[in-house]
Amino acid sequence: MALHLTPEEHDADPPSGWTVRKIADRRWQLLARNGAVLDTFLTKKEAERGKTCGFVFNLYQKEGRWFKGETPAGWRPYAAVIRDDNQLPGLTVSTEEHDNAPTPT
Repeated sequence: MALHLTPEEHDADPPSGWTVRKIADRRWQLLARNGAVLDTFLTKKEAERGKTCGFVFNLYQKEGRWFKGETPAGWRPYAAVIRDDNQLPGLTVSTEEHDNAPTPT
């Protein structure tokens, strides 16, 4: 599981930019910059804390290391994922200048 598809998306969405939104009584969401729900909490305090610790924060940190070439236990190396994506018919993934988004060929 990863939060972002490319290193650029990852870098553009740091935890400091995440926001908290109340959606109901005792229901708070932690949102990415694009509005995607990252997690749901019972209190605003818990949701705010999600920006600095907890599952999603730890996943963000792990994902950043993965994009930089450090492979967390149980994850496939990022380079292997890019290589495999390049073998899909009709897709080319460029690793130049960190442009890792699939593009039609």
